[in-house]
Amino acid sequence: MTRPTGSCLRPPDRDRQGRLCPRLDAESVAYTLWSVVHGMAVLESTHLRGLDADFAGMHRLALQHLIASWMPGEREGGRK
Repeated sequence: MTRPTGSCLRPPDRDRQGRLCPRLDAESVAYTLWSVVHGMAVLESTHLRGLDADFAGMHRLALQHLIASWMPGEREGGRK
């Protein structure tokens, strides 16, 4: 299993300087990231064990979208 690295967790747009929305607190961010990554790891190692898929790519994309949704100026359904 490939472990995500810091580089795949960076938001896609660097002009926003990687800052998260002020409405988020550290505990919420940590819990959300842990639960998503834990869920992906458990699914990959149990129910999806026999599936030949690009798990690293799917994990990277899911985390990038999650983190991008926390960036200032984001709203449901896309950018403003």
